[in-house]
Amino acid sequence: EWRAERLSRSHPGPRLAVHAQALEGHERRLERAVQATLVRERERLAALTGRLEGLSPLRVLARGYSLTRTGGGEVVLNADQLQPGDEIETRLAEGSFRAQVLETQRESGAAPERSEGSPEDS
Repeated sequence: EWRAERLSRSHPGPRLAVHAQALEGHERRLERAVQATLVRERERLAALTGRLEGLSPLRVLARGYSLTRTGGGEVVLNADQLQPGDEIETRLAEGSFRAQVLETQRESGAAPERSEGSPEDS
């Protein structure tokens, strides 16, 4: 009889049940942690996507800005890059147009440079 009692005390069944319950608890906590991480990372991704969209060149154009290039395709950043008579292309939010430079003005306050035959000469 003592052997049977000893055998029943050493039976792994009760210990397995305790460990199975603990494992289920760990599994639930891990699942909640993974879900919380996913929610947090989705929110972070949405915020970064919003920032990136705000910097998009197309969004900048939609706010009323334009992108102007010289006839050679160089982006115009400064009026000093242009001379009267130069052809330029300007990109807008919807479409683009080509134009010819009539005059340029320097930020330094210098007088504008005009081409001969500009409308102001008439």
